[in-house]
Amino acid sequence: MFKANSLSLEIIKDTLTKAYNRKAYDNDRVRLKTDKVPELMSVSDLVVTKPGGLTTTESLASGLPIIVINPIPGQEEENAAYLEENKVAIWIRKDDNVEEILNNLKEKGLVEYEAYGEIRLTDGAKEIAQKALEAYDIVYLFFNEILNLNSEEAQKEAENVKSVISDDSLNRLAKYLHKELVLNHQAVLS
Repeated sequence: MFKANSLSLEIIKDTLTKAYNRKAYDNDRVRLKTDKVPELMSVSDLVVTKPGGLTTTESLASGLPIIVINPIPGQEEENAAYLEENKVAIWIRKDDNVEEILNNLKEKGLVEYEAYGEIRLTDGAKEIAQKALEAYDIVYLFFNEILNLNSEEAQKEAENVKSVISDDSLNRLAKYLHKELVLNHQAVLS
């Protein structure tokens, strides 16, 4: 849950506006490289990120609202479109107005929001986020456990496939995966 009293919407709007209007990145931008992403996410209210596969997946798994910024053409733009289409993220584009976006999400029943107050995901939005995470998990397990791709390769492939696979195909893949994993587990026990 994002709490406006910890960082007002005005500050967010100003920060995002400045970031998009810059021709080059100034020294006042936050630069953080860490191996403590799960710990930071556990104390965060919101994730503002480029839509790379790992950060997006960790954000969804943590149940954090996502604001997508500056996706690079190709996979990141596809991720941003998928997240936005499935209503688990807000994609802030150069000329967007954050307050209008939040009001739009409220009208669609995805967030509970009052100006300068708390922003909460609705149960419907959480369900959509959970579905996206489950799709990634199923596809990742298939690549990792059945096709024996290493973890990194399986992550990349799962990111590519999860946004284009239909619900029916995903359900069939989940059933197949379950059957194969049960058979493999039984073979190991024998």
